[in-house]
Amino acid sequence: MGAHLALALALVAAAVVSAGGTAVLVGVLTRRGVLDVPTDRSSHRVPVPRGGGAALAAGSLAGAALLHGRLEAGPAGALVVAGVGAGVLGLADDLAGGIPVGVRLAGQLALSAVAAGLVAGSAPWSPAADALFGAVALVWMAGFTNATNFMDGIDGIAAGQAVVGGVALGLVGVHVHDGTLEAGGLVLAAAAVGFAPFNWPRARIFLGDVGSYFAGGWLAALAALAVAARVPPEAAVAPLAVFGADAGMTLVRRAARGEAVHLPHRQHAYQRLVDGGWSQPAATAAATTASAACAALGWAALTGPGGARVAADAGIVAVVAAYLALPALAHRRRGAALAGPARSEGA
Repeated sequence: MGAHLALALALVAAAVVSAGGTAVLVGVLTRRGVLDVPTDRSSHRVPVPRGGGAALAAGSLAGAALLHGRLEAGPAGALVVAGVGAGVLGLADDLAGGIPVGVRLAGQLALSAVAAGLVAGSAPWSPAADALFGAVALVWMAGFTNATNFMDGIDGIAAGQAVVGGVALGLVGVHVHDGTLEAGGLVLAAAAVGFAPFNWPRARIFLGDVGSYFAGGWLAALAALAVAARVPPEAAVAPLAVFGADAGMTLVRRAARGEAVHLPHRQHAYQRLVDGGWSQPAATAAATTASAACAALGWAALTGPGGARVAADAGIVAVVAAYLALPALAHRRRGAALAGPARSEGA
């Protein structure tokens, strides 16, 4: 079987398994009462089954299994540990609920430590450099896994990140001839495409912690693998920059105000966009478009000459800053629209 045909079949399998599994889970999870019941901080208004990310994970693994000949043991192990391991942790919380935050964080750190060691073991550096890289990768993987969970708060936004990040990092793998990076990125994107119609523009099922932890851990491991393959760090992280910046800036602001950062809230940029009058599909489109723009600039940083790399890096910063500034603009416009009729009536 030709390499291109094998890849095409694997991507179709990933999408079909994900879509079929999600369709089944909608009914199963609803009957079992595994529902996300809305609160005053939720963006949905009716109970929606959660845990659909199990099908996303199954689709990704099915596609990867068909491409096993392209995978290296250590890097593939990092994807499984960071993605599937975190997903299992999330599934336990989806089904049982109430797993303490500290227990989940400890589990994520342990999984990230193992995955970081596997990634560092594939890097062609000195032992000291490998140790430093492993420490940074540990923090990065645990952090981005949680960032994806925090960002999965409106319909389609995390699935959009999985598509953009998977495609971008998969193409990076093609460029640097890294089969694990190529296969891992593209099968995740294909599985997310299979899941997306059930989650956007109006969600019939949510990823749940199983899906956000899986996608976040898998993407974070892919980015770490890209850096280990000597891809410029900004090119590796660019497709994930919007999610990372939104979650990170929100965390910093809340900590600076003395708030309990682990408690639910509505202070992420995408949530403030919705509160500022944007529809959920529009807010998801804004975040996904910004991620795609950053991914394209990251590609330019990877493939362009030195001057282009500097310009691309500046462009990534500008896109992220523009995305983070959108909520303030939305609220100003909404305030002006609401104030306009009042001024006219009083004239």
